[in-house]
Formats: sequence, C-alpha cells, structure tokens
Amino acid sequence: RISKGFEDDAFTYLLILRLAPVFPFFLVNIAPACSKVRLSTYVGATFLGILPGVFAYAYLGDGIDSVIAVAQAAGAQLSIRDLVTPKITIAFAALALVAAIPLVLRRVCTRARG
Repeated sequence: RISKGFEDDAFTYLLILRLAPVFPFFLVNIAPACSKVRLSTYVGATFLGILPGVFAYAYLGDGIDSVIAVAQAAGAQLSIRDLVTPKITIAFAALALVAAIPLVLRRVCTRARG
C-alpha cells in the first residue's frame, strides 16, 4: 500500500506522511528508499513536511521556557497551572493545525484527481 502511494504521487504521499506523525519516523525514512523515490522529491517533501511542526514545537518550547524563567525568578515551585498561558495555548493550537494539514491536503488532492 505504501509502495503504491509512492508510485502514484511520491511528493504528496511523502508530504502527508511527514505532516501526520502516524508512522515512526525511521519507517518514513526507509519506505521512500525501498520505493525508489528520487532524492530531490524526498528532500523537498521532507523539508516542507517537517517545517510546520518545527515552528510549532519551537514556539511551545519557548513558551515553556518563559514560564520556567518566571517561576525561577519568583522563587516559586512550578505547577501545571502555570503552564496554561496564552503563548502555550497558541502553541498547542498550532500543533493541532499541523495535525490537520494532512486531512486538508488529502481532501484537496482527492478533489483535484476526481
């Protein structure tokens, strides 16, 4: 099934696999090699596919870092309640949007083919 997806449209298939963390990363790295996906297709889809998650995780990390810094400066013990900030909420919303991208891409691709 994975081979068939790569044969039909390697770029889109790999992009969706990169955006949706459904399969372990090492499998998504090996599958294109077994399916003879061109290196340029692999690099392009991987770059575009992991970029949204990179930004969302970096923003989340920065939000958590700022909460830790404030707690340390105040000499307070960090609690779970401290992690509910607008920045962290936005980061989690961004991660949710990243998770929804494959669904949108699949719908767009299906309509384009249909």
